[in-house]
Amino acid sequence: MSDELKKGIEAIFAEKAAEDEKRKKLIDESIAAAEAFTEKFEQLKADLLRPTFQKTVDALKEKGILATIQESSQDKNQTNPPKITISFHVGSQGGHAAPHYPHFSAVCDSARKVVQLHQSSLVMGRGGQAGVIGQTNIDGLDEQFITQKLLDLLKLILK
Repeated sequence: MSDELKKGIEAIFAEKAAEDEKRKKLIDESIAAAEAFTEKFEQLKADLLRPTFQKTVDALKEKGILATIQESSQDKNQTNPPKITISFHVGSQGGHAAPHYPHFSAVCDSARKVVQLHQSSLVMGRGGQAGVIGQTNIDGLDEQFITQKLLDLLKLILK
């Protein structure tokens, strides 16, 4: 094999190795950023969302309305994102799972580094709507914002 051919092949493999290393570094950085965002969301759940939801549960209990909070964390396969949901047990005929109740959820989207907001105003026998109502960065969430979203949903489902 000529020296020129050998050098050419070595250059190709060296270039490929450098590209592979660059790609691996980008993937590692992306994974680290997603994990950091998920940790920040988990902290937001503990510091803001759960306490705000609990205040709502307590206030509704005084009015005779049952509300419950469900939480999930990142699963091992990373197929189900972390989220927190408050469900309002209104218009029920009993025995239905929480997704059939009106609810509000904050869902971590670590790939896009946003919090998706979902709600359902579906009440048995009355209909309603369900789906994504927006998204925000973590810094855009505060107690006033969450409280207003919950009050808007309660207006829809309690009329």
